Amino acid sequence: MFDLIKKDIIVTLKSDKQLLLRYIATLFVFYIILNPFFYHSANVFFSFIILTNTFSYDKENNTSRFMMSMPINKEDVVYSRYILSLGIIIITTTINNIVYEIMDGKLYRGPVLNDVLISLILFLLIVSIMLPVFFKFKYSKWSIGFGYIIIFVIYIQVSVFLTLVGDSTINTDDGILNLYSLSFGAIIVFLLSMLLSLWIVNHDRGDKRYE
Repeated sequence: MFDLIKKDIIVTLKSDKQLLLRYIATLFVFYIILNPFFYHSANVFFSFIILTNTFSYDKENNTSRFMMSMPINKEDVVYSRYILSLGIIIITTTINNIVYEIMDGKLYRGPVLNDVLISLILFLLIVSIMLPVFFKFKYSKWSIGFGYIIIFVIYIQVSVFLTLVGDSTINTDDGILNLYSLSFGAIIVFLLSMLLSLWIVNHDRGDKRYE
């Protein structure tokens, strides 16, 4: 499983050697032009693109054919992609906080914990929907288009709601509905999504090897 994660990381870095520089440049553009949306948008969008690219690279390089000859269980592929998605959002959010902490007070405020929680909730919800779709439909053009529609809908609708909840979380400690409880709920949805993906690949045609 961890070899699969290592493979995805190596392929991503080799395919896009300027990935980090482009991301940092994107952060500055978001910071200057799209504030206040940048606090929980750049890392979510970029993380989703990186994750979907791992499926794209597999398809372009016919990785499935190579892996068919290896003793790799389909379930390991599912676990690796879900673990990788967590690693990506943690890394991009960390970079966000470092860059925005450096820029703190230059134009706008610096990062706060609510920004991290909102990013986490948004990304987990998006990934929880899209990974089962990718595993089911083999990263087709339809699934790609559906993915970006989902991102747009979730970001526009859910981020506004989460921002309002975040403001109330700052102003009061009363009530069950807050970013902490919603983060826990998003983690539960993420785990249920993983179980769904496992069910999808295990009930796919063929044996339990990656196809």
